[in-house]
Amino acid sequence: MDLDIHEKKDGITLPCYVKPRAKKNMIKGVREGALVVTISAPPQKEQANRQLMEFMALALNIPSSRITLLKGKHSREKLLFIHGFSKREAISRLVSPLV
Repeated sequence: MDLDIHEKKDGITLPCYVKPRAKKNMIKGVREGALVVTISAPPQKEQANRQLMEFMALALNIPSSRITLLKGKHSREKLLFIHGFSKREAISRLVSPLV
């Protein structure tokens, strides 16, 4: 699994492919470099975006305030910025449990 995470000066960018209206919130794997995440919330009124950021904060064990949606507000393909996090930490917390 090759997750396309980029390290920046003060954090990382993490591409996500989101599937809203799922039965439960979970990380399903990696697709074309993006983390595939199912979210139970519908996409209306940015509910899925908020739930994605809350779920990712739980998965990474960080406050949701450290996660920013950079791109994809109205798309399934999203780019998150995670403040104060390294690529190594992200891979160990997100991808390693899937292997």
